Amino acid sequence: MAPKEASKKAEKKPVKAEKKVVKEGGKKKKIKKSTETYKMYIYKVLKQVHPDTGISSKAMSIMNSFVNDIFEKLAAESSRLARYNKKPTITSREIQTAVRLILPGELAKHAVSEGTKATEKEEEERRLNEKREREALNKKLHDAMNARLDEMYEVVHGQKRSGNDGAPTMEKLLKEIEKLQLAQSTVVRNDGASTSRPPIRDDALLAKMMQEHEDMKGKLETAAVVNKRVELLEESVKAVKQQHEHALQEAEIWKKEALRYGNKRSWLATSLSSQLKMPLTTPRKSTLERPFVDPNQLAQLHTLEVNALKEMRLQELNRRCEAEQENARLKEKLAKRDAEREAPKSVFQQRLDAAGGSVAKSGRG
Repeated sequence: MAPKEASKKAEKKPVKAEKKVVKEGGKKKKIKKSTETYKMYIYKVLKQVHPDTGISSKAMSIMNSFVNDIFEKLAAESSRLARYNKKPTITSREIQTAVRLILPGELAKHAVSEGTKATEKEEEERRLNEKREREALNKKLHDAMNARLDEMYEVVHGQKRSGNDGAPTMEKLLKEIEKLQLAQSTVVRNDGASTSRPPIRDDALLAKMMQEHEDMKGKLETAAVVNKRVELLEESVKAVKQQHEHALQEAEIWKKEALRYGNKRSWLATSLSSQLKMPLTTPRKSTLERPFVDPNQLAQLHTLEVNALKEMRLQELNRRCEAEQENARLKEKLAKRDAEREAPKSVFQQRLDAAGGSVAKSGRG
């Protein structure tokens, strides 16, 4: 392990040479120019990879200068490429090209692959986010349209029910009005002074009933308007479906006409060709007469074909048997040769073999 002091020294940032700046008064002032350092990050990475290995401050400064030089070269090369491509900003393509130009082969391949992985991951995340946003928007629009359609359905059906029940209620109201009118007329005939209060009460009731009648008429009119709108919407949907089907049929016709053999025209007809028209009635008898074939002749041909197939199969089986026998013979020869090689040799035979090998080598030389 390296001492703690060395690690602390390694974390300090290096300072470049002092730069002199002349003021207006003629006095000179020394200004320290700080540069970006990566010592601390390098030290942390090394500690994570090799926790039992120390590093000196000099080695850290060398590595830091090396990394700074590489980054400066990459930045300069990528900016040059961006200017050459007439781009206002440096993109990942310029960075990857600069890495290929500056870094050695394997390191450049590794860096480029990591960069492409990062860009692909970012692009995939962006696509997923856009897909989620589209799905959320489509769901919201779908829910809103369903809610509006449900409201329209409830309004229309509720008004239809009220309209169906309106006829008996209107009859009841008319009967009550007639009864009240008769009662009022009888009271006026009997005594005008004693009937001063009931007419006022009857007039208020009649006014209320007339108001309800007017409200019911308004509701029925709105229901009729809504029904007309729904019918118009249904008609428009049907028209759109018919147009869609017509367009599909026309596209199919165009496709068949374009794929027809021998079509060398520069324009295509939208109408059905004479070849595509189907006959109105199926013909009772085919126009092409089939030639008469003797069944005995067909049977003979069939037997000949079967015999030929049997002969071919027997020949194939014979070939396989011969190949298997040849394979067994070769295996026996190889086994005998291996047994001869593995058999113990005398000293005299070994010397003869050695002498033969040396003579062969000298002859080749």
